[in-house]
Parts: sequence; C-alpha cells; structure tokens
Amino acid sequence: MKKYLFLFLIFFGLFFAKGQERQANLLLKSGKKVEGLGEVKKDKIYFRLDEDEKQEQWSNDDSKGIEFTGYRLPEKYIFVIHGKKNDTNVMEILLEGKVELYKYTYFISGFSIGLMPIGTGPSTPTSEKIIEYYIKKPIDKKGTKVTMDFKKIGQAFFSDCEDLMANINEEEFFEEEEIIDLVKFYNRNCGK
Repeated sequence: MKKYLFLFLIFFGLFFAKGQERQANLLLKSGKKVEGLGEVKKDKIYFRLDEDEKQEQWSNDDSKGIEFTGYRLPEKYIFVIHGKKNDTNVMEILLEGKVELYKYTYFISGFSIGLMPIGTGPSTPTSEKIIEYYIKKPIDKKGTKVTMDFKKIGQAFFSDCEDLMANINEEEFFEEEEIIDLVKFYNRNCGK
C-alpha cells in the first residue's frame, strides 16, 4: 500500500506542475513588465524579484499574466475568463493578433482498479492530461472554448473571411495544428 501511495504522490507532483521557476516578466494590468523569477503551478502564477525573496502568488486582480524569457523558447501565460460561470484560468497564449488562441492544460487524477481473473486487483494511481483550446479577439472579455463543431466558432470569429469560412464549412478539425493554422491564416490574410 505504501508503494502505491508513494507512486501517487510522485504522479501528483509531476503532473500538476507546469514548470520550474525561471526568468520571467510579470505582466501587470497597467501594461508594465517587472523582471524576476516566476512559474505557473496548479493554475496559479508565482513570482519574485530575485532568489533572496519569497515567492508571491499573483491573481487576475493584480496582473495580466507572465512571460518566460529564460533559456527556453519564450512562453506567455495569461489569465483568461471563460465559461458561463466566468471561470478564470492561466492559459498559454499560442497566437496573438486579430484573433488570439490559448491552450489550457490540466490533469485529472484518480485510481484505476485492475481486474484479475478472480475478483478485483489493487487500485493504481492514474493521471490524464487534458488540453483545451480557447479563442478570443483582443477586445473580448471572455474566451470561447474551441470545440470540434468549429462551424459555430467560425461564424463568430471568421465570418468576414470568405476563403477561410469555405474551408471551415467543408472540413472537420481535430488536430491542434489545424486550429493553429486557421487562426494564423486569419491573422495574416483577413480581418479589419
């Protein structure tokens, strides 16, 4: 039993952290950027000016998001309001422009019960990675979840682009790359 608890704790720790602390700019609502060290962990932003200070949690009330600038490719995470209940989550911004595309990653943890020929076996910890995409225009207050019924979303966001709408009406979109390509096409070739 201790072995399974230990494995669960390892999975829990590994899958809920989006990254380790690294060089970052905290993006304030005023438009200013503050340099320091930060991380996104469990759908929250943590930031400090230098290694000698204690990390502080930042919310949507105080900041817009965080931009990582260190040794890896730059990444930007923004607070996005979405859903009927106006939920706010930290999402990675994939594309900026006339239409913005966001990626929200989270994990669902649980236990699976192994079936054996006679009765049931021990339960083992599981974790499932969930990725959702949200789209919005910079003037919109809320993001819209991208579902595979992309025709409704296409009407709301791309109706002023005939070429793109013809493509959306003819095909179904299931892959991240396809959604990214649609938004890139619109930002480059369409919109007012």
